[in-house]
Amino acid sequence: MFTKNIRTLYLYVVSFLALMAIIFGTVNLVEKVTNYIYPVDYTYDQSYISSSPIKGDYTTQDNTNTIATQQRNTQIRTLKDIFTAVAVIVISVPLYSYHWTMIQKERKKEQV
Repeated sequence: MFTKNIRTLYLYVVSFLALMAIIFGTVNLVEKVTNYIYPVDYTYDQSYISSSPIKGDYTTQDNTNTIATQQRNTQIRTLKDIFTAVAVIVISVPLYSYHWTMIQKERKKEQV
């Protein structure tokens, strides 16, 4: 009886955690896809660069290249985040479905 309760508790806890991973992975995926399609990054404000008090060898071309490089790096980072969110979902869905199926089988055994 005691081991049956522990097994049932284990199945419910793992199912719950997998379901939470699916939810958070989906939310993260939607957020990252939205950021990829409509990038919003306030660090690339041109007025900030032109009014910068730093004097030196920096030219407008250097700033433009730096901004382009930063934007490309942000885009690559966002793609990596998208793949991470997809991986979380791909791993969590089978984990959840397996454990939830086991819970349903346990319930059917109890009803018989």
